[in-house]
Amino acid sequence: MQASRTELRSLLGLALPIVAGNMAQMLIALIDTVMVGPLGADATAAVGLSGAIAGIVLVFGFGLCVPVHVFVSAAHAAGEREEAARVLMHGLLITAVFGVGLGTLVQCNIGLLDLIGQDEAVAKLAKPFVVLIIWSAAPALMGACLRNYCEAMGRPWIPFCTLAFMLPCTVFFNWILIYGKFGAPQMGVAGAAVGTLLARIVQMTLLAVFVFTAHSLRPVGRALWRMRWERFHRMLAVGIPSSILIFAEAGAFSMMAIFAGMISVQAQAAYQICNAIGSLSFMVPLGFGMATTIRVSHAFGLRDVAGIRRVMRSSYAFITVFMGVYAVSLVSLRHIIPHWFTADLAVIQIASACMIWTGLFAVSDGTQTVGISVLRGLRDVKIPCAFAACVYWFVALPTGWGLAVNAGVGAPGLWMGLAVALTIVTVFMFRRVRGNLRLYARPGAFDARDAAGDKSALS
Repeated sequence: MQASRTELRSLLGLALPIVAGNMAQMLIALIDTVMVGPLGADATAAVGLSGAIAGIVLVFGFGLCVPVHVFVSAAHAAGEREEAARVLMHGLLITAVFGVGLGTLVQCNIGLLDLIGQDEAVAKLAKPFVVLIIWSAAPALMGACLRNYCEAMGRPWIPFCTLAFMLPCTVFFNWILIYGKFGAPQMGVAGAAVGTLLARIVQMTLLAVFVFTAHSLRPVGRALWRMRWERFHRMLAVGIPSSILIFAEAGAFSMMAIFAGMISVQAQAAYQICNAIGSLSFMVPLGFGMATTIRVSHAFGLRDVAGIRRVMRSSYAFITVFMGVYAVSLVSLRHIIPHWFTADLAVIQIASACMIWTGLFAVSDGTQTVGISVLRGLRDVKIPCAFAACVYWFVALPTGWGLAVNAGVGAPGLWMGLAVALTIVTVFMFRRVRGNLRLYARPGAFDARDAAGDKSALS
């Protein structure tokens, strides 16, 4: 029992700055939206459209940063500091190439924005914003690699401080460039994108200075910039499935928003209210999941099956309790919370009905996050990520649409579909985790896992 309490304290100590950092990143889009507000409705709509487009493609890139958590933590636990440094260098190159390639691809095809049926004035404002914000992917993703490295090395507060500093930098740069202060050109909506780009460069630079100068973090070893395909292969074997899962999940939620709009304007507004609340609360299981991956990878590096089991049990217990309390609170306050967002009685009524299922869905959402986080730490991602992605698209979407439209349930049916799908994923992940633990309890299982390289832990 004492060991479990100690493990829970370690998880919470690691998760707290990660959750706070995730919250800080969420505020960037809000800052851009608020600061262009005085320019008019078209400007606000352009930033919202651009943020949605950029968000969909950027989430794929953040999945490529996951291997830094996994492999650096294991190397740190095993005392292999040079290996941890080499993982960081490979991660920085992967994200830099992805970011530059993404920026080039978007800039060359930005004309496609005219084909998605948006208002002409909004699309005209959105084009330069999308191009510039996508070009900020490279520093954002490289900064995420550095952040994951610090967290895996047990120094999570350093990246949080740089993310917190990025917020006033974004406000300052936006103010100068949107409105043309201190002799700068008045760039309007595009100025917000440039401001965000500059703030991300500042954050990445500060974090890089910390990493490469701090005694406990500084990469050590010979020829660290020498790249090895074998290491790329192992990292991408974890990163690409993680990216696909994140992309599939984000895409499913975006499709549900479209489904809600096809039902009615009020249904779409109610969906956005529930989704905004859910996105904010999800920062806790997301951050806790990252901490879980780090702690499992650390125990993996020590070949400590009992330690992996403790992390798993502590994570499931905490998230189940936390999301359970959140669900009860949400259901209890379902007639009050929608008033914080709107005065439209029809929207309030629909949102109140949706929140019952939003609360129930939250418990499954939290526990499936723990499950995939444990499996990432065990480097078993291909089959779990493929299964979850298929469930999101081939169970959640058809079930949600069928209940909402064909069965006449309305907007709550969309959340019912998500709840059903996430429950299926939760059960699968839990069974997969238990199967891994039984496997690693066998003599020589860790050596076999290392020899397998990128293959799944379970056949």
